[in-house]
Amino acid sequence: MYPALVRGRTVWGLSRLVTSARGQKGGLASLSQQQQRGFSTDLKADSFVSGSSSIYVEDMYQQWQKDPNSVHPSWDSYFSSVSKGLKPSQAYQSPPSISGGRPQFGQRQEGVGAQAAVTGNVEKIIRDHLSVQAIIRAYQVRGHHIADLDPLLLESMRYEFVPPELMINSYNLSEADLDRVFTLPDTTYIGGGQKELPLREIIQRLKTAYCGVIGVEYMFINNKDQQDWIRKQFEAPGVTQLTAENKKTLLKRLIRSAGWVLDSQTRDQTVTEK
Repeated sequence: MYPALVRGRTVWGLSRLVTSARGQKGGLASLSQQQQRGFSTDLKADSFVSGSSSIYVEDMYQQWQKDPNSVHPSWDSYFSSVSKGLKPSQAYQSPPSISGGRPQFGQRQEGVGAQAAVTGNVEKIIRDHLSVQAIIRAYQVRGHHIADLDPLLLESMRYEFVPPELMINSYNLSEADLDRVFTLPDTTYIGGGQKELPLREIIQRLKTAYCGVIGVEYMFINNKDQQDWIRKQFEAPGVTQLTAENKKTLLKRLIRSAGWVLDSQTRDQTVTEK
């Protein structure tokens, strides 16, 4: 349970400070009336130490004294801070974010602003990863729209329009993000054995797969297994790199096909003359 969930008005922090003062020279009298008033005001104004469950807090404190790891990190942080002399309002720290471990004294986030900054940073990372996933899908769906399918370079026949889905600025990303590393989703094979790639490399591999001299359109297929098979044939790194033996085989088949076409034309011409 987070400390903020304690209800009512607890005076653990104040009683702790007063108890400390009793052990010092002059005892409770060493705390001036103005200091005591300040502590009380500080406690009342602080939502964290506002509660009537002092027994619960004392129980947490006793557990923490025996083993700091037996309580929630936020309690550990609070008790450590108060024992070092901080006021309750200064000792309280929000629970750790999803990306952090146990807080260490001297490395705590200072105030709501710092916590909001961490939360905002995490949210941006998540949004950017979702944007990269959307870019990958956009190339799978519309990458063939900008494929190089005009070997004669006839300007009137070239598809000049670039779909906005294929532009990174459509996803609130910029040139400054190209060198950032992103985790690849399971819906692509461009990583090969790699799970993460810079955005620049992701886009380059997608262009190689979908925007080269072969245009492939397959996302309309409803069968997922068939989609994955086609995707793997085009996206896997190095899939278009042929060995010397592969090239020889392709050349032989090309010569055979060309010979068959020439032979067919010769026979058709002979029949026409007769």
